[in-house]
Amino acid sequence: MAAGVYNLTIEQGVDLALEVSVKDSTAATYSLTGATAAAQIRDTYNGSLLATFASVTATGTTGILTLALSAVTASSLPLSGGYWDLLLTTSAATKVRLLQGSVSIAGEVTE
Repeated sequence: MAAGVYNLTIEQGVDLALEVSVKDSTAATYSLTGATAAAQIRDTYNGSLLATFASVTATGTTGILTLALSAVTASSLPLSGGYWDLLLTTSAATKVRLLQGSVSIAGEVTE
């Protein structure tokens, strides 16, 4: 299954929390029990790492992943943006890319 496309706009200087609901091929809630997830932002595909989401929390049988990026980290991102993806490792050690997309950065004015 191909990853879904979700383009992010990140505001510099603002905390970001993103909740992702994971479903199986029948649209039923996917159990994340025993699963782990990771998400990163890079300047290009396979390029330099710009940020790692500090908290990727998998919530058991609810099928919810919560991704967090702090205001400090958001402020350090270049206005040129980049690309991101969300990788799930199931309890059976299968790797599945759930989401991917571009990252646009909205610069901050008020600090």
